[in-house]
Amino acid sequence: MAVDNQLLIPDVWDDKWNELFLAYQSDLRHAYYLNALLDSKYTILELAAGSFRDMAFLNQLGYDCHGCDFSFNSVIKAQNHFSHLSKKIFHADAERLESFNKTYDVTYHNGFWVLFDDDNKIYDLYTVQKKITNKFLIITVHNGHNKEFKNYFLEKRKFDNLYAIRFFEIEEMLKILNLTYSEVSIYPVGKGKKANEDLLFIEGNTNKTAMSHYLRANNFNYLESSERLMFQIFV
Repeated sequence: MAVDNQLLIPDVWDDKWNELFLAYQSDLRHAYYLNALLDSKYTILELAAGSFRDMAFLNQLGYDCHGCDFSFNSVIKAQNHFSHLSKKIFHADAERLESFNKTYDVTYHNGFWVLFDDDNKIYDLYTVQKKITNKFLIITVHNGHNKEFKNYFLEKRKFDNLYAIRFFEIEEMLKILNLTYSEVSIYPVGKGKKANEDLLFIEGNTNKTAMSHYLRANNFNYLESSERLMFQIFV
């Protein structure tokens, strides 16, 4: 699936977030997945935070989490919406974070790399992210093994370029990042709120222990029905 490079233009993205910022606040699933993998002592940074919902909720859970985005509009909206966290929200381009060398224990992003069709660009972003991280990176992308979900985006993109994104398969990601299965833990997540870890949201059972039970690394039983692939890479 070809991406729409217009989405990488700051002004275009700023306009998008006028429509999306509030609408994106309600889905906290990714924050709960992260919670299952995090230690309370970690310092954390969300890259390309957009809605900043995950970083805000992680702070609510007791973590020290910061967030940044290249869109001034999303940053200002987040600082106003989460005024109690305004000092933890800042403007920054994920390509230019040299001054944050080894500042955070964990860095993560959700749906950031789906905007890029250039594998070399993705590897450069990965390299920068590693440089600012002490323990591990979390990289979450749309799951190319889920054909139904991919086809849904193909239809939606006809009317909205927000859906003109890239889906990734596991082998493709490992090749881009020059990694082997032994160097990364992979979590297929997001079962359409019907099965496995997403069933916990329906039941209201989202505590760390319950989520950890379902969120097992390299459990590919639900690979073709999961919406996203979450990669945990230790540095």
